[in-house]
Amino acid sequence: MKKVFTLLLVLALIGSGSAFAVNNNSIIVDGASLETMFIKDSNGTIQLPLKAIAEAFGYEVKWFPTDKHIELIKGARFISIGTTENVYTFSKMAPVALSMKATIKNGSTYVPMEFVEKFLEGGVFETNEGLEITSGLDDKVSTSNLVIQSIEDGRIIAKHFDGEAHIMLSDETTYSDYKTQAAIKLSDLKVGDTLKVTHSSIMIMIYPPQYGAFHIERVNDVAYTEGTILSISENSILVKGSQMTIQINVSKETILENTSGNSMTLSQLRVGNQVNIYHNLAMTKSLPPQSQGIKIIVDSSIK
Repeated sequence: MKKVFTLLLVLALIGSGSAFAVNNNSIIVDGASLETMFIKDSNGTIQLPLKAIAEAFGYEVKWFPTDKHIELIKGARFISIGTTENVYTFSKMAPVALSMKATIKNGSTYVPMEFVEKFLEGGVFETNEGLEITSGLDDKVSTSNLVIQSIEDGRIIAKHFDGEAHIMLSDETTYSDYKTQAAIKLSDLKVGDTLKVTHSSIMIMIYPPQYGAFHIERVNDVAYTEGTILSISENSILVKGSQMTIQINVSKETILENTSGNSMTLSQLRVGNQVNIYHNLAMTKSLPPQSQGIKIIVDSSIK
C-alpha cells in the first residue's frame, strides 16, 4: 500500500505541473496532524522532531542524560540515537551516520528527514500543506538457509550460502522446530543446525548482513523457499525466490493451505500468489532446479 500511495502522490504532483513547495511547517502522519512542527536550518535543510514522529509510529522514547543519547523501543525493534555525534543504531547492528547528527534545540531533538525512511520504514513527502508522512508497514520477512557456525552473546553467527550472516537476538525472540512443531529454547540450538529466521524488513546495508530476529525456526530436515508463483502446470509450480527460481513439484502428499490454515488445491493457485514453501533438501541440477514440495502456504491475494 505504501508503494501505491507513493506512486499516486507522485503522479498527482506531476499532473499539477508544480514543483514541491512547503508553505508551512506542519506535519501530518497517516492523516493526523502533529502538534509539533518541523524546522528548517539556514541551508533550507528540513529537520523533524524525533519524539513526536517516533511516538506517532508507536515507539516508546527514552532519554539518557549521562551520555545524551535517545532510545526508541517498539517490541523487538530497538533504535539508538546519539546527540553528541552522528551515530544511529538499529537493534544491535553496527552504527551508521546520516546526513547530519541529531540535534537538540529548545529542549527537543531533531533528526534529518531520511531517518524516517531508513530507520522507521516510512515515507516523507513535501506538499503545499506541509509534510505528509506515511508510517511503516511493520513488515516481517524470512531468510532461510542459515547454518549455525557459532552462538555468541546476543547473536548467532551463521553461514549463508557462500557468505556469513549475523542473527541478532533479543528477549522477545522466540524459537520453534519445524519437525516437531513445538517451541524450543536458544539452548536447544547447536552448531550445524539450519535455521529460518523471521525478521524486520528494515535492513541496514552493511556486511555481513545482520537480522534482528523475531522468530527462529530450526529446519534441519527440510529446505525453505518463499517467493512469487511465475507459472502453474498440472503437477508443479515455478516460483521466483530472492536467491533463485525453483520448480516445486506437487504430489498427493504435498500439503497445500492458505495463510488461515485452510486446505487448497493446485487448481486454486494463481500466477502472482506469494508462497512460503517447505520442500526436500534434495534438488535436481537442472535449470531451473526442481524439488519435491512438502508444505506450501499460499497468500491467495494477488499483489
